[in-house]
Amino acid sequence: MKKLILFSTLCLLVTAIACTSKEEDQLSTLNIGNVDHFAFGTYYGRCFSNCTYVYKLEGDGLYPDLIDRGYPDTTLAYDTKSLTTDAVNSAKTLLKDFPADLLKEKEQVGCPDCADQGGFYVEIKQGKTTRSWRIDTDDNQIPAYLSAYTAKIRKTMDGLAK
Repeated sequence: MKKLILFSTLCLLVTAIACTSKEEDQLSTLNIGNVDHFAFGTYYGRCFSNCTYVYKLEGDGLYPDLIDRGYPDTTLAYDTKSLTTDAVNSAKTLLKDFPADLLKEKEQVGCPDCADQGGFYVEIKQGKTTRSWRIDTDDNQIPAYLSAYTAKIRKTMDGLAK
């Protein structure tokens, strides 16, 4: 009886490890140059005006979000009219610079908007896999490689606001 319980436990453990490895393999082989869409932006949870600015790069278009405030997620709605070609190219550069190490991070990096400091939002969809991250704006709370990338997001966002 003990052997049967031990064997069953071992089988469950092997199955769990195999499933985890498959998901991790999908995420680590994400081809950044060939995604279904890429979304990025900033948000502030407690404000009285439009404090959420997220853009979705899809194909050859860049589309602004349709919400005024709140925390962005993968169900966010976007406008159907694309921004300018310059804006699209700026977003494509941001996608090209996407740090592969971010794929190893959890959905929340640091403590975004915990002290009403806002946060960065990044989302990538490829096939059936969609990943999103909320990232702290405080560089002391996130890895150095991510500080460099959030600086690029901020610069891109500033360019889109003009």
